[in-house]
Amino acid sequence: MKRVVSVLAAALLLASVAHACPGCSDAANASDPNYGRGIFWGIVFFLTVPALIIGGIALAIRRARKSRMTPLSASGGAADGERGVALGQTPDPIR
Repeated sequence: MKRVVSVLAAALLLASVAHACPGCSDAANASDPNYGRGIFWGIVFFLTVPALIIGGIALAIRRARKSRMTPLSASGGAADGERGVALGQTPDPIR
């Protein structure tokens, strides 16, 4: 707990020294009224790319897991005429 408090105190004390990068701080002092809007959209686009990559990987994993399940036909039997059992189900007794 002491370490967290000391790190937060150091961050607050050094906040006045830690400005943005030189290009951003010089542009912030410029008289362009659309600067803030440009920074906003830049941040949105930079954060969207990692979200799309992670979402794509999650979707690929989900589809791969779903394709490993045994496919059942509409009549209740397996696709090849064999008895298929979906995951989590127990097989019916043979009649």
